[in-house]
Amino acid sequence: MEKQEIINILSESICEIVFQKVTNGHFRVMYGTRSLVFIPRGEHERLIQSEAYIESLAEYSKKEGIENLVIVWDFINHDWRSFYSTTLLYIDTNKERTLIKQYDGLRRKLDSGKENEE
Repeated sequence: MEKQEIINILSESICEIVFQKVTNGHFRVMYGTRSLVFIPRGEHERLIQSEAYIESLAEYSKKEGIENLVIVWDFINHDWRSFYSTTLLYIDTNKERTLIKQYDGLRRKLDSGKENEE
């Protein structure tokens, strides 16, 4: 799948993403998005800055494949993460409603101090 196609999918919703880490070959599952609806407002500018940085790296860096780097907001860890489009194994856009419901339930438990209850 091409990088721009992945970005287009991630820009529409929260997705389950499975990719292979370049650093150690392990598989990683992440719930991520590039939709500004789900990204905290204070983080919007960081996405734009990161994209510009990657573009400049791709132009001047000798690091192979940097142009395939996809930046994504990790919905669970509340931080920016990245993966290479060439290592993507799976992307599922049908998790959004389920994930938000599960996240809201977990957040309520944590906020009320009942994180050990099911």
